Amino acid sequence: MPRAISLRSPGFKPATTTLTDIGHSSESAWNDIKAGADQAWERLSEAMGRARSHF
Repeated sequence: MPRAISLRSPGFKPATTTLTDIGHSSESAWNDIKAGADQAWERLSEAMGRARSHF
């Protein structure tokens, strides 16, 4: 059974904090993030297309 993630656990870092940290990064860091997000979106779209073809 999966464990629940507590938003108050010491290791949890909210997305807003992460985005704030990224906001202070260089342009090359943003380009790396954009490339990764684009690749993830493409893979997700392909996976959804494959899933739809089974139904």
